[in-house]
Amino acid sequence: MGARRRRGAAAAAAAAAAAAVLGGAAGGRGRGGGGAGPAGAGFPGTGCPYAALWSPGSPLRLPEGHPALALHSLPADAAAISLRGLLDAGVGNASAAAAPAGAEGGPGYCETSNPFSGTRDCTQFLAGTSAEAARAACAAGVSMPGQAGEFSEGRCPQYSNPDFGGECMRTTDAGIEVTSVMTAQDGNPMGDCAMITTVCTTFIQGNWDPSAKCAAEAPAGGEEEPNCEGCEDPRECEMMPGVGGGAHISPFGYWSSICPLQESPYASPLVYRVDSERFFMESKHTERSRTWYDATINAKRMDNSQEDGFSLDQEGFDQTGEGEEEEGNPFSFDRFEAFENVTETTMFHIDNKFYWFAREGGECLMTMNSPVGILRPNWILDNKNTKSTRTQYLGKQYLEYDDGFSLVKQWRKIEPLEGAYMIVSFEDEPTWETPEGLRSRHIQRTTPGAPGAGDTIEYFYNHTTDFDAAEIFNFTKYDLSTCEGKEPDRSFGPPGADEGNSTEGEDGGRPDFSSFLNENPNLRVDESFVDVLYDGLPGAVPIVLLEAQVEAPPFKPVVRVPLQGGAVASKDPYLALNYTIDEEAGTFEIEVETNYTGGWVGVAFPETPCAMVPADAVIAEFGEDDEIVVGTFRLEDVLVSGTKPDPKQSLAGSSAGRTGDTLRMTFSRAFDNGGRERVDPSKDLVINWALGMGDKVSFHPHRGCVPLWTSEGVRATSVEALDGP
Repeated sequence: MGARRRRGAAAAAAAAAAAAVLGGAAGGRGRGGGGAGPAGAGFPGTGCPYAALWSPGSPLRLPEGHPALALHSLPADAAAISLRGLLDAGVGNASAAAAPAGAEGGPGYCETSNPFSGTRDCTQFLAGTSAEAARAACAAGVSMPGQAGEFSEGRCPQYSNPDFGGECMRTTDAGIEVTSVMTAQDGNPMGDCAMITTVCTTFIQGNWDPSAKCAAEAPAGGEEEPNCEGCEDPRECEMMPGVGGGAHISPFGYWSSICPLQESPYASPLVYRVDSERFFMESKHTERSRTWYDATINAKRMDNSQEDGFSLDQEGFDQTGEGEEEEGNPFSFDRFEAFENVTETTMFHIDNKFYWFAREGGECLMTMNSPVGILRPNWILDNKNTKSTRTQYLGKQYLEYDDGFSLVKQWRKIEPLEGAYMIVSFEDEPTWETPEGLRSRHIQRTTPGAPGAGDTIEYFYNHTTDFDAAEIFNFTKYDLSTCEGKEPDRSFGPPGADEGNSTEGEDGGRPDFSSFLNENPNLRVDESFVDVLYDGLPGAVPIVLLEAQVEAPPFKPVVRVPLQGGAVASKDPYLALNYTIDEEAGTFEIEVETNYTGGWVGVAFPETPCAMVPADAVIAEFGEDDEIVVGTFRLEDVLVSGTKPDPKQSLAGSSAGRTGDTLRMTFSRAFDNGGRERVDPSKDLVINWALGMGDKVSFHPHRGCVPLWTSEGVRATSVEALDGP
């Protein structure tokens, strides 16, 4: 059932030339004025609001080695492998480099500090590589591009680690065979055997040779399980792993009529066309496009007019006016020589690739990797894939649309990168006749601001399934084979500008990550968000998903651990923790001292020892004039948006200050301080620590966990923090 229409067959059948003209939508809300512009918020012609984070040459591109960037960097010849089972944010946590076995006889290894996992990556050079070539590769960044390492003779220390998990072999761009030596952390779903296996085979695209430890944990059998009842192909109904799966098919998956909720009248047809008009709230820019979707082959086509562009700078969004120079427009197509004098383009998104052509066809203008497949037709209706992609059915209301008002049903869904939400409005009742039965047209979508975009409101018109898909996806007219070697110049940005975000501050101090995410979105999700699922099927009613309200028993702490103690959590950078318990008051005080100067400092009390989430945290951030502000936070997700201020937690007192290069933070809290995580002084306590980049909570180059006290009767002693470690 649901056999996929193969691309080769579709191409062979597509002999007729098609000149799909982007038609001006007649009448309707917001029609008329406003020039057409580059389709896609954040990067032209993709329709992806977060493309600015991963597009080559974008001034907002994440730095090389960033774990999120790895999700967007599948090689051009990536095999059609399963991505199912990968957790969000796992890439940066498993000795992220590349390559496996046979390390005997090589010239040595390269160790690199991974700024995102807080660990040391080790890459073993294999036999056949000279010591000179290995040293040069290590200095250039063999584990993480641009991250110089330290070369040593011998074998990676991870081989003798009892947690040795395996080797992942690859060949570098310079033709050097290397192997990443990985360790597996039991109980850590972001770094256990299953995860590092997936990281190697899926993202590194290496050959995985597990250790005996991980080989014993490998699932029996070799056949992948299908994704749905009735599915025959593991690619069928396969969602993108992690947060991307909240909306997208995996880069190598496809959709069929038997996929979950595809029978809902509020799921889009598998194959359809729609016109859209998008309004950018900040720039006042308007763009129009016509888009065709064919989920059965994971393909999308978008026709755009690129005659006008829009400008973006770090201080805001400003549409380029008539007669103005476009010199400062980092996302204008004229930054690519291939688009010179081309005003009307056709973009294809197929599997894990974007392809651009002039509207009339001919040779490919440009190609680019895509981190995800196209939108899955049912994306707004469920909360599948991660707990971050929550969905709330909002009910009915009237919406101004098409020179009148329409009764609509609305859903909103969390866009978890920034803890903001998007809203989609559908016709109240299905009236659209499609090959799959009556469907309700989606007529408006509100999308929260992303880098390079700002909030947008998009209206949809002229929905139809009446077209020849083989003619639209005509790969004779649009010859994909001519795209080979047409990747963009990574240095195309504004004159004099370096590509991407810097991990260093302007004055060499704390780095600035403010442009990665919209820290204060207008559509921010707050605690009032309640998950409400409604699929619109006959007889269905909205289902409210509430957390179980279990009244906790009274908590009477009994102290069975030393009243004072401490631990050195990290030697480089140095971080020491000391504690004092006030048994009578029912509180304890923690003092944190560190010589780290790169940014914010935090400690957390996790639900599961050493797991990042969920946890209650106390974090010292930097305000104006380097004022240090201590606050309480709840960590619900590994994404930045999952860290939220938590007023429910109370501190009996707190202070923080810096003397020279030494930062000291002290706070006192009750064992039960109103947060989610009670601290039981009769049991062992393991706390997490993190040293982050920038003034505010963001990604952290150093992190770990440390036992602070123990109930085994061995009295801990305070540590002398920063007395010449």
